Amino acid sequence: MNLMGHHHLCLLGFEGLREEPEFADAYKAFIDDLSDDPDTVIETIYGYDLFCYVCPYWTDEEGRCSTGWVDKIEKDAEVRRLLGVRVGEEHTLEQLQRRIAAAIDEEKFAELCGPGKFECAWYPMGHCLNGLRALRQRFCR
Repeated sequence: MNLMGHHHLCLLGFEGLREEPEFADAYKAFIDDLSDDPDTVIETIYGYDLFCYVCPYWTDEEGRCSTGWVDKIEKDAEVRRLLGVRVGEEHTLEQLQRRIAAAIDEEKFAELCGPGKFECAWYPMGHCLNGLRALRQRFCR
């Protein structure tokens, strides 16, 4: 699976989000193909990925994210910096989960996904924050 930097954080809430009708409908094209297998290999990429093309923020007319590419690139760079991953690198899902748990606390997560410059439409649902809490409890004892 190929993911742009900030989409690594989307995997935090995926289990809960897949139960949300709005999310499930938006991502039905590939939702069943996403695996929570810790050995799933994820390559960090620069540019749009499979999440983008079915996201409510995507505009086919303009062929881009309607919330602004510059903000996404900044957010990607910050997430990659925090996780210590580079474009083109591959990591297992568990390796990324461990990095997220160690590097991103609730305050940083709110800065990256909550209200403000990098706001995500799915953030208010709380699934991603719950996923972060579970990861931190699992890996940061």
